Amino acid sequence: MSENRLKSLERLQKGSTAEVILVSPANLDDWIVPSYPLHSAYENLSIIHRSDYLRAYFAYHHGGGMKELGSHNVGSALGGKLPRE
Repeated sequence: MSENRLKSLERLQKGSTAEVILVSPANLDDWIVPSYPLHSAYENLSIIHRSDYLRAYFAYHHGGGMKELGSHNVGSALGGKLPRE
């Protein structure tokens, strides 16, 4: 994991009142429901499409929320103010 993503994870863990769990290839199997395995074509998906697939899978089977580490929030970058059109 890059240094920036690690810092983002640490900020999220410190700032959240909810439990923050990092799901990675190392622990993915821990989150797969045995009676609902990943689709057989999962391995053929691009990394981005895998992320989308897992987001839906986890929401359906586990609930909770998901945050992509290192993604930029435009509002934060602009001091919380979005430009008006």
